[in-house]
Amino acid sequence: MTPTMPNFLIIGAAKAGTTSLYHYLQQHPDIFLGSPKEMVFFASTYERTRIVRFPNRPKNLTEYQQIFAEARHKPARGEVSTPYLYLPTSARRIAEHIPDAKLIVMLRHPAERAFSQYQHMRRDGLETTTDFGEALNLETARLATDPFAGWQYRSIGYYAAQIAHYLELFPRSQLRVYLYDDFARDTNAVLRDIFSFLEVDPDVRIDHDVRHNISGIPRNRALHQLVNRNKRLRQNLKRVLPHWLTKRLAYGFNRRNLVRETLSNTLYNALTEEYRDDILALEKLIGRDLSGWLEPRPTPHPEPR
Repeated sequence: MTPTMPNFLIIGAAKAGTTSLYHYLQQHPDIFLGSPKEMVFFASTYERTRIVRFPNRPKNLTEYQQIFAEARHKPARGEVSTPYLYLPTSARRIAEHIPDAKLIVMLRHPAERAFSQYQHMRRDGLETTTDFGEALNLETARLATDPFAGWQYRSIGYYAAQIAHYLELFPRSQLRVYLYDDFARDTNAVLRDIFSFLEVDPDVRIDHDVRHNISGIPRNRALHQLVNRNKRLRQNLKRVLPHWLTKRLAYGFNRRNLVRETLSNTLYNALTEEYRDDILALEKLIGRDLSGWLEPRPTPHPEPR
C-alpha cells in the first residue's frame, strides 16, 4: 500500500486565526486534518525542541504517514503548523517530501500579531513583564540566550522574506495567501475560497460562531488552568458531552475570564513604521493592496498644562 502524505498545509502565520481555521476545516466531510495542531514534522529536531518546543511530535516519516493513513480516501488531507512560515528549514523539507502540496497562509497586521502573541504568552504564564514595550525591548537579549519563538514578537512579523522563500521552491499556483481582516469580516467567503482551492465542495455549511485560542489576560488564572489545561477534566467532559458543546462552553468561559488589553496607538504606529518596507514588499509578492496596514492610528494630543 502506498504511504499516505498530506496534500495541503496551513503554514502560518501564528496568532492570525489559524486555530479557528483548523477547527472550521475539520467540519468539512472531505477534509482530514492531522492531530495535534502544530505537528511541525517539517522542522529540524533542534527547532522542535528549542525554538517551538514541541518535542512530542512525529519523530520520523513512518509515524507521520501513519497519522494520515486513515484518511487516504479523503480528497484533502492536511496539517496546520504555523512555525513552518518562519522556521528556516521547513520550506525546503516540505518541497523535498510533498512538492505538489497546496500551501495556505493567513497573515495579520504584524503589529497586531505581535501584540496578540504577547497576550498569549501572558495568558499562559510565560511572559513576566506587564509592559508590551518592555517585552519588545527585551526581545534581542532574550533570543541571544534562548531561541524560543515565543519571544519573537517583532521578528516573526517580517512576512515578505518568509513568503519569498516559499515562492523560490513552489509554483505561485500552489500558494494561497489570505488576510486575517478578511477572515474576521467574512469568514464564509474565505472558507468557500479555501474549499475551492482544495477542490472540495465549497457549499458545505460550517459553524464558525466559536473563536479558538483567543488571547488575553486571565482574571482568574487557577480557573483558566482548570478549564484549558486539565486533561482529566477534558477527558471526562468528552465522555458525557458532545465535542461541539465542550468547545462552546470553553469559549464562553474564556470570553468572560480573559481580559483583552489594547495595543497603544503609539506602539502600533512605531511598529508599523518598522515594518513599512516589508509591508510594501509583501504587497508586490501577494498582489494585495496593504495600504490600510500602513495608515497610522491617531494619537491624542497631550492635555495642555
